[in-house]
Amino acid sequence: MGVSTSAVAQPQMDGELTFCPETEREAREQIRRLMTRYDLSAWIFAKEVRILCGVEARSHPIVTLNTDYLEDDERQLSIFIHGKIHVFVGDPASKRNAVDDLRAMFPDAPNDDFRLFQHIVVGWLELDGLAEILGEKRAREVIEAKVAAAADQYPNEIHEPYEWYYRQVIDNTSRIGAVLERHRLVIAPTKGLAL
Repeated sequence: MGVSTSAVAQPQMDGELTFCPETEREAREQIRRLMTRYDLSAWIFAKEVRILCGVEARSHPIVTLNTDYLEDDERQLSIFIHGKIHVFVGDPASKRNAVDDLRAMFPDAPNDDFRLFQHIVVGWLELDGLAEILGEKRAREVIEAKVAAAADQYPNEIHEPYEWYYRQVIDNTSRIGAVLERHRLVIAPTKGLAL
């Protein structure tokens, strides 16, 4: 898998001046360490990952990680898996039936946007992947910590839907898993979360 970095991003300040190439190199080493420690092959749907400091993590057009979690391997693992799963669920047409079922399951969602329900799919698959790698108890703790940290990091209009879909994943794991299993969207059905 190719891991690229960019020297054009702005340096981060964290007690001392750190230049982006240094933190990007550390993040690249972190991802390589995680890929050595854990079998992540089931979660790799795109071979390229970009690492940039000073940006939000994103999945398109290239999965892009940031350097914010160099001291938290499990959080970076969660973000890595989340981004890779976005590639897996990236074709909305192939997931439409599952999203329709999720809309029926959660009629009181904060909005009816396709992407909100697609994120339930992504969030559940992320939890499933983390459960396979870290165990279900620890996977749930990582997701809960991620949601709690987002409350401080993002404005309400971003955080509230984010918190809502992860809350559904945590509170309705079996029900959502049954929908994903019915639509053949579970990536590793014999591992991870029990269905």
